[in-house]
Amino acid sequence: ILQAIGGDAHHVDNSINVLIASGMSTADLRAAAALRVDLRGAANMRLSVVYLGFTAWATSGVYPTDLVTHVPPAVAWTYMFVNLSLLALCLAVFVQSEVDEKAFIAMSVAKLQSVKMFWGLLYALEVCRKTSTWWWTTFFAAALLAAVAGTAFALLGRRHLVRAPRVGPWVVQLLGPGSG
Repeated sequence: ILQAIGGDAHHVDNSINVLIASGMSTADLRAAAALRVDLRGAANMRLSVVYLGFTAWATSGVYPTDLVTHVPPAVAWTYMFVNLSLLALCLAVFVQSEVDEKAFIAMSVAKLQSVKMFWGLLYALEVCRKTSTWWWTTFFAAALLAAVAGTAFALLGRRHLVRAPRVGPWVVQLLGPGSG
């Protein structure tokens, strides 16, 4: 086998190591492994994570009826349009991606949306005490930031995101599935 492989033995070893760690070996996973990203479970995708992440995103896009009590209706409807447009774009990228990228996108979206939901919980606790326009505005800013980040990470994919100077491997490790 080594004679047949010739000078590519190192690349074959790397591909096999990625395959063992993540459950599959794609160019994106091999590029991430080369930058020392831990890929254990990187291709594992649970439908519950996909459902929770994208459902949380979708429900945050239909709040304009509540938002119009605190901001002008044009702002509320613009927020809804932008948020749901980003969701549609992210879903389109998700559907067309390879399995390992689907796992990365799903986990990234779920983690970003969980931050937004935590902020929403803080908002709900504040509302119980008093009505605060500041909390309302920052909650929707956090929701929009999560939508923009989720779409950006889906469009970049693991392959391009991991190459971001200094923070790329860390962001891929933090947001992706597996041990991160």
